Amino acid sequence: MGRNFTTMMTQKSKISIKHLHCKILLFLFIQCSTIIAQYNVISKNVLLQKDYSDALQEWSIRYPSEKFHSVFQPYLSSTIIEFSDTVFKKASYPKIKSLALSKVFNDAPNKRNQYQLQILPIIHSIQGYDGKFTSENGLGTQLYLNINNDFTAYGQVSAYSSTFPYFLDTLIYQHQFIPGIGFPLSFHKNTYNYVYWNAYASYTKSAFNVQLGNGKMFIGNGYRSLLLSDISSPYPYLKLQANFWKIQYNVFYMLLQHYIPGSDLNSIQKKYATMHTLSLNVTKKINITLFENIVWQGTDANRHRGFDPTYINPVIFFRPQEYQQGSSDNVMMGLNLSYTISKKVQFYGQLALDEFYLKEIRAGKGWWANKQAWQLGIYALNFLSIPQLNCRIEYNEAKPFTYTHGSPAQNYAHFGQSLAHPFGANFRELVFQLNYTYNKWRIRFHQVYAEIGKDSLSPKSNVGQNIFLSYTTRQKEYGNYTLQGVRTFFNHSQLELSYLIVPVMNLRAQTGIIYRQQTDVAFRFTNLWFYAGISCNVFNFYRDY
Repeated sequence: MGRNFTTMMTQKSKISIKHLHCKILLFLFIQCSTIIAQYNVISKNVLLQKDYSDALQEWSIRYPSEKFHSVFQPYLSSTIIEFSDTVFKKASYPKIKSLALSKVFNDAPNKRNQYQLQILPIIHSIQGYDGKFTSENGLGTQLYLNINNDFTAYGQVSAYSSTFPYFLDTLIYQHQFIPGIGFPLSFHKNTYNYVYWNAYASYTKSAFNVQLGNGKMFIGNGYRSLLLSDISSPYPYLKLQANFWKIQYNVFYMLLQHYIPGSDLNSIQKKYATMHTLSLNVTKKINITLFENIVWQGTDANRHRGFDPTYINPVIFFRPQEYQQGSSDNVMMGLNLSYTISKKVQFYGQLALDEFYLKEIRAGKGWWANKQAWQLGIYALNFLSIPQLNCRIEYNEAKPFTYTHGSPAQNYAHFGQSLAHPFGANFRELVFQLNYTYNKWRIRFHQVYAEIGKDSLSPKSNVGQNIFLSYTTRQKEYGNYTLQGVRTFFNHSQLELSYLIVPVMNLRAQTGIIYRQQTDVAFRFTNLWFYAGISCNVFNFYRDY
């Protein structure tokens, strides 16, 4: 894997994966669910996982409401009290109602100091072949503690030992960390040992929720998000949410890490972000969401800045405040729209404005600082009039230098991974998905086709795709266009068949095939991977970039 990667691994503490597995197995064996439950636990998060997200999006299309906001994930259980698992035929989906609202065990009288303790195992075992045998094995647990309906504490931890297919192994070698996870604990003979964890404490009072945790968030109605995605590693956060009338307002403060892929561990720096979303259900079928964020580095050449209290104000507009301070922090604005028709189809879109100068746009000269990204998508239920066949078509594009900054430590990224789209910038992408369910069976087809403008091998090359390069190293002021540089063609095709074994755990038996191809003028890479196994699928692990 290379000397740099081996050196990096020696800087990490060596934790025995076997000991972790033994402890988890013992813990699961003696687990006790001491339960005195109440009816509507309102402070839980629905797991941020595509099975749950798709099910709730489908529900919101079939039964549109002015109270439910489908844009900000993970969803809070208090916002889906009206949800019913019975709208989905014969347990085709995981038990969201049970898992989120906690009417799982015996119900006790409604009185103070009632609590519920719920412990669920996490199982993951996927075996495959792509010219060599691959193996992904993991065990873990989820723990929920609910007190008096309005307080929830949650923890999830799982330990893995994995030998990945070649395309993913190459990606890990390129970035020197596991995408969406972080640094592995140890590496030996192409096998990575790593741990994934997230946790939060959540309290709801009336229409307000406050949450402190370590995890991820997602903004949008699509498969991808150009505003905030969950493709990066988890991060510490404080989130405030208010739900009233037709409005949901979110404020979240994030502690991030600046790390350039492939660099030394000592180069990691703290940086911070504050983000706001204002979601308005204009009608049951139309939603408009405004988004803004600011990212700043904790230390620069002149001082140790830390968390700037100026950005604590939950109703602040960042751009005027940034100008008032005379700072050069990284501000981005955004818009998310969705429109539902006929209780069968939802159109959605996003616009991200990293910089926007109308005069330069009208001039049409390709000024480098016109940095925008946009998304258009459609999600159709009962596609071609076939019950339980759902279809998604989505287009994403980002212009060169979007999400970058003059100081790379203030780019829109965390721990070497984009906070928005995995391709960074300077790309066009088309996503196509078909999803058919019958009883507990499901078959999925997932297709991603993208064109990306990448840097050449020249050390001075910066065409705006790599968001970890300073935009001050750009090659030119004008004449910039999407896909400039080395045009690279990317194709990812996946077909998967699965069977839902334990709905409350989202435990599925699955088998599938992935075909990958990446081509440019001088290079062609293909990979075919067959896989089969079982998995609880408790978080999104993206393989399609």
